[in-house]
Amino acid sequence: MADGYAPIERHTRRSKHRLRPPARIVPDDPVARARAAEEDLANARPDASAKFGLTRLQRYAFIGLAALILLGLILWPEEAVSVLRASLFLVFLGVAGFRAVIMGIGVRAHYAKRAEPALPKGATLPVYPVLIPLFKEARAVPGLVASLKQLSYPKSRLDVIFLVEACDPDTLAALEATDTKGQFRIAIVPEGAPRTKPRALNYGLGFARGEYVTVYDAEDRPHPFQLKAALAAFQEDREKTLACVQAPLRAQNDDESWIASQWALEYAVQFRLLLRGLALCRLPMMLGGTSNHFRRDALEAVGGWDPYNVTEDADLGLRFERLDLRLGWIAPETLEEAPLRFRPWWGQRSRWIKGYIQTLLVLLRDPAARLNEMGLARFLAAQALLTGSILSASLHGLFWLIGVPLLWIAGQSLSLHELGLLLGAYAANIGFGLVAYGRLSRARVVTLLTFPLYWPLATASAVRAYWEMVRNPHFWAKTDHGLSRKAVTRSVRAFAE
Repeated sequence: MADGYAPIERHTRRSKHRLRPPARIVPDDPVARARAAEEDLANARPDASAKFGLTRLQRYAFIGLAALILLGLILWPEEAVSVLRASLFLVFLGVAGFRAVIMGIGVRAHYAKRAEPALPKGATLPVYPVLIPLFKEARAVPGLVASLKQLSYPKSRLDVIFLVEACDPDTLAALEATDTKGQFRIAIVPEGAPRTKPRALNYGLGFARGEYVTVYDAEDRPHPFQLKAALAAFQEDREKTLACVQAPLRAQNDDESWIASQWALEYAVQFRLLLRGLALCRLPMMLGGTSNHFRRDALEAVGGWDPYNVTEDADLGLRFERLDLRLGWIAPETLEEAPLRFRPWWGQRSRWIKGYIQTLLVLLRDPAARLNEMGLARFLAAQALLTGSILSASLHGLFWLIGVPLLWIAGQSLSLHELGLLLGAYAANIGFGLVAYGRLSRARVVTLLTFPLYWPLATASAVRAYWEMVRNPHFWAKTDHGLSRKAVTRSVRAFAE
């Protein structure tokens, strides 16, 4: 017990050797640690926490804007509709243009094939903590453990901590039924609210040993050399302003369903082009929820994760920007499991949209202060990323289901510039998708040609997100994993595809 945890011995019927599962971490006061994980950020930096929702000024602003639009539609319907159409056109034009330029920079870097930073031969590698929050993930545990064993990093320098909720005995049993040779550890996260991934991460960070830390999810299959690539990027940063590097995420089961294929296309464009372009331009990034590698002192400087924000990754990226800390990108990927059906996709997407709304509201609590901290370019870029994602999800389905039919009934049609913007966005997505894919197949061609049917589905998620913002803003819609028919363990050759 001197190290804070004790080994657990298990025996199996199938094997004669002693099973050595992950060791249990035994903290002195788990309840106090859990309370700190929940409330430290909200207490120390209330302006940065999503716990408090809308400010009074934001409520008045939203009510006033809604009343103004409604009054205009009642008293001057034609003029109000024209103003709304023009305003939305300008917003979407700006957002689409911004994204196209950034992804164009990402495309250029994609084809440039620049050499990635490398560690010096014979360099002493530091202890590297890996935090893995798990909740109802018993099915995913065997493949996860097998993948972690493939990491090309000295086992004695790897500090893997599984964060298991106290109310989840099945996942705990699955972990204790695996043989990790006692190299990994388990931390039981006490009951508390909100029960979210960032709360578990805050709880586990206190047990981590090392100056860098990364996060993986249950379904992740990281590239074996990803940790070394992240470490090389940090060591190349002489000014110590690089707070985090993001590794790309790639779906390994994009051929199992149409929803999975569209999700995979989104991820390919997002992580291979958009985030890479943003990193090169030194602009804010909405980080992915996994495979982001942090410099620990920078993570602690911004207060860790916000347990009340359901897209803690996007929020964290902006809080780094407020301290003028830089975000980067590395090439080695992580294979992920895409949702196979609409219902789990709907829950996951609604959580993302709700989190983007929370992050935008936090950013706009004091716009003048945020503008002063981030500078004009980064502040506007953050607005474009968040506002564009929220508005696109909210309005795309309404546009096709309600907007176009109403225009037809009124004897009107889309203007040339509106039609041009819509078709241009579709064409750009096909073009960037071709680059992001790397190589085409017949199934991927179908995915590219049918994505206009996919984008409007986000509106259903937006409706759920707005409803939950009112009724249950901190609820974490859990995505089930381990459902894919693909092999749970992929070989190193998979990353060369």
